[in-house]
Amino acid sequence: MKNGFSGGQRARMPWIERYVKTVLEALYPTQCVSCNALADAGICAACNRSLLRVENPCPQCGASIGYSGGNQVCGRCRRRPPAYDLTVTPFLYAPPLSSLVHQFKYRGKIGNARPLAKIFCREFTTRYFPLPQLLVPVPLHWTRLIRRGFNQSAELCRHLSAELSIPFDRSTVYRTRKTLPQVELPLNQRRWNVRGCFELRRPLPVESIAIVDDVITSGETMHQIASMLKNHGVTAVQAWAILRTDV
Repeated sequence: MKNGFSGGQRARMPWIERYVKTVLEALYPTQCVSCNALADAGICAACNRSLLRVENPCPQCGASIGYSGGNQVCGRCRRRPPAYDLTVTPFLYAPPLSSLVHQFKYRGKIGNARPLAKIFCREFTTRYFPLPQLLVPVPLHWTRLIRRGFNQSAELCRHLSAELSIPFDRSTVYRTRKTLPQVELPLNQRRWNVRGCFELRRPLPVESIAIVDDVITSGETMHQIASMLKNHGVTAVQAWAILRTDV
């Protein structure tokens, strides 16, 4: 299917933008987010090896299942399968990445989005799955967006779009009501907190989408968005986040 996007959506970068990006990165190499050494992908090789990764993740929800289960989904997904089909959350919520996300999200350090996106994309070299046709950020309610000044998930989408040459749409999926932050709620209340609070402004002319967030906790937000997307004709939904927490 053809992708028709406009406004806040990003198509493949023109060649001139790619050229400028390459020149700037050559002249101003990035620093490692952990030790400040020069690094070309957000983090140096030594610090990259020390990051806490999710071991043997369930292919559907991304949670560690504690053993090498191949393509076997975890017991939780067998009991209550999430609406999304595949999860990519490479890292556990731990320093230094948790500090970067916290500064990015709550202290307005928007510049942290680029190295976080690069670190996320670096993990793609060891993972094999079909890339989606479109990236969609988890939306903020307009009141929270005004208070924070930006949507951290949309900023991550912007950089992931540039790194992977996948378009993104920041406005079609929206939040219909204000909800409490999921991290502040007990696990058994998170489903009801976000249930039915996402909708589309217009149909999305694609079959596969990745929902992007900074952190996955219980996965209920991703589940609600994925369910809504599938109810509107999207056939394959992935859940992408930099970090995941133990729940």
